[in-house]
Amino acid sequence: MNRHMLIISNAFYVASGALALPSVPGFLYFGWVALRMRMLPSPPSTEAAASPDSLIGLLELGARAFGSIFRAVGAAGQWLTTVLAVVFLLALLLSGGLFFTGRGLQAHAGWARMMAILFALGMMLLSLVAMVVARRGIFPLFASVAAGCVYAIWVMLRRFA
Repeated sequence: MNRHMLIISNAFYVASGALALPSVPGFLYFGWVALRMRMLPSPPSTEAAASPDSLIGLLELGARAFGSIFRAVGAAGQWLTTVLAVVFLLALLLSGGLFFTGRGLQAHAGWARMMAILFALGMMLLSLVAMVVARRGIFPLFASVAAGCVYAIWVMLRRFA
C-alpha cells in the first residue's frame, strides 16, 4: 500500500474515533431523555370553574398563568433534547461513514476515493470559512486543516497505486 494512502486512511480512522467518542454517550443520554419525556402522560386539563369568591378565582388565574410558563419551558426542553438526540445520531452516522471510507481506502476501492475527496472538499470549505470568520489566534489551526485537506485531495487524485 502506498505510504500516502496509509496516512490518509489512518486519518479517516482517527477522525471517525474522535467524532464517535463523544457522540455515543450523547446520543444514548439525550435519546433516552427524549424517549422518557415523550412517554410521560400529559397533565390533565382543568377547566375553570365559576367560583363565587373573586379572590379564589384570582388565585386560580395566577396559578394557571404560572403553570403555563412552566409548561412552555417543559415543551422547549423536550424539543431541545429531541434535537440534540438527532444531532448526535447524525454525528454517529458521519463517524460510520468516515470509518468505512478509511476501510475502503485500505482496500483500494474506487468509491472510497470519491467519498474521501468529497469529505476533504467539505472539510476544506468549512476550514476556509472558519479562517475568514475566526480570530487570528486560531487561524493557524484552520489553515493546517485546510492544508491537510489539500494533501488528502492530492493523494486521492494521484494514480491508483
